[in-house]
Amino acid sequence: MKIERLLGIVMYLINRKVVSARDLAERFKVSVRTIQRDIDSLTLAGIPVYSIQGSSGGYAIIESYKLDKQIMSIDDYFFIIKALKSLSSAYENKKVEEALEKISAIVTEEENAIIDKRNSQLSIDLSLLREPSNVDDYLFLIQKAINNQRVLELDYTNANHVKISRRIEPLSLTFKWYAWYLFSFCQLREDYRIFRISRMRNLKLIDENFTRKHKNIDKLLKECQSIDKREYINLKLLCKKEVRVSIEDYFANGKIIEEYDDFFILEISLPKNEQFWFGILLSYGDKVRVLEPPSLQKKILDKVRDIEKIYN
Repeated sequence: MKIERLLGIVMYLINRKVVSARDLAERFKVSVRTIQRDIDSLTLAGIPVYSIQGSSGGYAIIESYKLDKQIMSIDDYFFIIKALKSLSSAYENKKVEEALEKISAIVTEEENAIIDKRNSQLSIDLSLLREPSNVDDYLFLIQKAINNQRVLELDYTNANHVKISRRIEPLSLTFKWYAWYLFSFCQLREDYRIFRISRMRNLKLIDENFTRKHKNIDKLLKECQSIDKREYINLKLLCKKEVRVSIEDYFANGKIIEEYDDFFILEISLPKNEQFWFGILLSYGDKVRVLEPPSLQKKILDKVRDIEKIYN
């Protein structure tokens, strides 16, 4: 929309000294002629935009022009900008960049200098948490479906490697446990479910509206998260002292029941069919031994034999 583009141009110019018409055209995906008309519209509206001639010329806004920002302190702006930059490091979305532009535009040069200095004192880099490239594409499609209350069709593979085709009514995106999840109403199960986006394939937005109204989504999500239908298994692990810190990191809900000079015994209850913790146990090699249950001992031995086969 033109109004959104005009506001975006103002914010973009406030954050920079001089910007060429070509750069603005590329930024907002319009022609140079359209940018020229937009600048005329801004000038007529009283926005102090002026042009600079020459090879390094372009458009600029006079230094004294700024927006009213009395409702927030520099601390407020620092944390908002830090949060937006952190989010953009893990989630590629033009709307996040636009929001960052708008907030940055309100801050003066003096305040920017203070914020830049404080940025070096606190760094939150979520780029290592970025998921496969298809997840970013799916996030865009999912947000579109949520905003328009449209049904999504997809193939989903659960933690037990079972693939099922589903139709869902997407309600809320959540970033948790180092991954993106989608809270939805599943038409197949006729109930609310949480789906991990990286396990989705063939995601399609179909021409079908929601079948019902979903009220108080936050409450529905909390109720869904509180209902744990997974089967749990009780583990007793004999661990060498040298891996204690990482054991307490990965198995934070565990309880150390016995300690000795060179090892300790940890008890913990974990979801039986989850693959994550099982892979971690295997990664410890001879540093961790399963004492109980016998079924898990057998599962580990079988897995080790399977691995040995492919290398022989």
